[in-house]
Amino acid sequence: MSEAERRKQSLQRALDVEKMLVDCVRTLYQNTEFPIAVSHMLKQLGAFLSAGRTYIMVLEEDGYLHRQFEWCADGVESGMHTSQVTPHVVVERWLPHFQKDECMVIGDVARLQEESPEEFELLRRQNVSRLVAAPLEMDGKLVGFLGVDNPPLDRLEHIAPLSQTLC
Repeated sequence: MSEAERRKQSLQRALDVEKMLVDCVRTLYQNTEFPIAVSHMLKQLGAFLSAGRTYIMVLEEDGYLHRQFEWCADGVESGMHTSQVTPHVVVERWLPHFQKDECMVIGDVARLQEESPEEFELLRRQNVSRLVAAPLEMDGKLVGFLGVDNPPLDRLEHIAPLSQTLC
């Protein structure tokens, strides 16, 4: 592939991302039913990224992360019942990234087995092998995150900027 073709493909990907962002914002803006709008936006995002699952976890005052919304690709089991409530200490290692407005990108969950066994076990139980999580803030305070499970490896680097824009 020539350099010109690579640039053309890169520009096309950037245009596709911009169009998807506009579609997601339009969905959130035009729909008066917030839960329906968020569910539709998660579906758009998940399908665009070829992800297995997209979801929103909200950090509640009880110290737990609550899964509020979720979309799953065909054949992917929902995590709404198995991980609807998660102690935030399980993802404690993500907080420094979130505090700097960075996404947490995990390219290989298996590598967490020794480094962070609780986190590994939580993700393993949900059949997660790769993950991107983008912080959700309200009035400058972390209130949760947008998660994207099992996107293709070649899309991992593009997901973080896209997720941050949506959040």
